[in-house]
Amino acid sequence: MFAKPSTLYHSTNDGKTFTEINAKINNATIRKDNGLQKHPFAAQKVYLVAHTQEAHSDLYITEDGGKSFTHVTMPFLLDGALMFYPEKDSKYQDWILAHESQTLSLYLSVDGGKHWNKLLDHVISYKWSSYESDPTGTIYAIYNNGMQMTMMGMISSPADNELRKSNDLGSSWSTIREEVYTFGM
Repeated sequence: MFAKPSTLYHSTNDGKTFTEINAKINNATIRKDNGLQKHPFAAQKVYLVAHTQEAHSDLYITEDGGKSFTHVTMPFLLDGALMFYPEKDSKYQDWILAHESQTLSLYLSVDGGKHWNKLLDHVISYKWSSYESDPTGTIYAIYNNGMQMTMMGMISSPADNELRKSNDLGSSWSTIREEVYTFGM
């Protein structure tokens, strides 16, 4: 069971007055955790993640500060926050990574969240590269090939973890280190 639909308000005069705009998001119930995500480099872009009773998440995207929304049914159940490409350059603003909770799959959108492509299953953690020496679009991920499903969920051993790198937006991956527990940028 879910709570009642969220109430969403919009202001066009710096918060002096507000208008309810629930109909623009189909009276959806927005997630409490990571349900409202502002694009870090595009002030008018906001992403609302809604609960569903299906095995997917609904995404409501505004690119005009809430005047209008595009509804996207994601082909997976979003786990955590969207990860935007960490560069201000407008040609990369639409690149987003996302993680699915059941198969631990990593997904990529290159059109601002409207379409999603699965990159890799069994991903424990992931990050966009922030190294200047890496090509644009480089992704690092901890991958676990020894994952097993139990009644408690997915389990794995750090001995089975590999740090993988993709220099081409996830089209191909190479293992750069084995037995990895965590990594940082």
